[in-house]
Amino acid sequence: MFECKSIMVPTDFSEYADLALVDALGLAERCEGMIYLVHVIREVPKAFKPNEFYEAQKPVAMKALEEQIAKFDIPAGVTIEPVVRTGRVATTLLQYQKKIRANIVVVTTQGQTAFEDFLVGSTARRLMRHSTCSVLVVRKPKYRKKWQYSG
Repeated sequence: MFECKSIMVPTDFSEYADLALVDALGLAERCEGMIYLVHVIREVPKAFKPNEFYEAQKPVAMKALEEQIAKFDIPAGVTIEPVVRTGRVATTLLQYQKKIRANIVVVTTQGQTAFEDFLVGSTARRLMRHSTCSVLVVRKPKYRKKWQYSG
């Protein structure tokens, strides 16, 4: 049987990341799982004094995570742990996924702009390619088919 006790949800605080969190909440409720809502602060050049920058940005990111969580009704038995990391987004997410031994990563197909996606590649694509666990890719609403789960 598929285990989903440890669910990682990367977020950039976009409405698309909210979609991933909604699906992760549904999984976590069925499996009594723990959700790790993870935001990665991108690396900055050394000329910008990265340690000072990261220390200033971590509380801002943590507050944004808490605000994102507050938008949702959290089902009984489900816990969400907000997590802030720094580094290269996909690499940092993959390292954290291994650290927490996530059973599944729930990610959306788009959170950044198409131009950024062209330049750096899709985080979702990198997670699908290199993750050591299953990856659920959540589609944007206009691409989702309307269906009802009847488990």
